[in-house]
Parts: sequence; C-alpha cells; structure tokens
Amino acid sequence: MKGFDVAVWGPGGKVEVAKRLGVRYALDMMAEVEKNDIVLVSVTIEKTVQVIREVAPHMHPGSLIMEEAARHCGGTKEARERSDRVVNARIGEKDKSKGSKGYPL
Repeated sequence: MKGFDVAVWGPGGKVEVAKRLGVRYALDMMAEVEKNDIVLVSVTIEKTVQVIREVAPHMHPGSLIMEEAARHCGGTKEARERSDRVVNARIGEKDKSKGSKGYPL
C-alpha cells in the first residue's frame, strides 16, 4: 500500500498472509498498536470486544480503532446488524473488575 506502513498480525503466525497482501508481518502486536495511528481489528464477533479491550489501553491519544467482524459472519445485512448490536452493547458495558480509565471499554 503506497504511502502507508501496513502490518498484519495473527495468533497463528501466518506470515504468508502478509506476503500475499504485500505488507509486513508484525512480530509483536502490542508494539504495533502502540506506535500506529490506526488499528483495524478483524476477528470473529465473539472475540471482538475482548481484543478491543486488550489493545485500546495501549493506543496513543488521537489514534483510531476500527472493527470489521461482519465478514466473518458472511457479510449479510443481518450479520452486520447483529455485529453492530453485539459490539455496541458489549463495549458499553462497564468493566468493574478493571475500573474505568475514562472510556467504557
């Protein structure tokens, strides 16, 4: 991608995905999260909130987190609506075990 430093990471360490996309494979996900302006989370809907809660505290002020879970559900209109409802409901929940850091993650 011209003009952008793009990296992908996955727990399975599938470097071939990065090669196929023509981007870097990130060896350390959290190091990438800390230094980048945009983080795109693309995991199953069941893991979306967990991953957002893990990475959000490591992001710098002004950075952007985006999620794309609907594709894993088939990309149908119903799946996108379900994804939006689930993610919005779960992110809005207060995490009492970790306290609040000024955002409802």
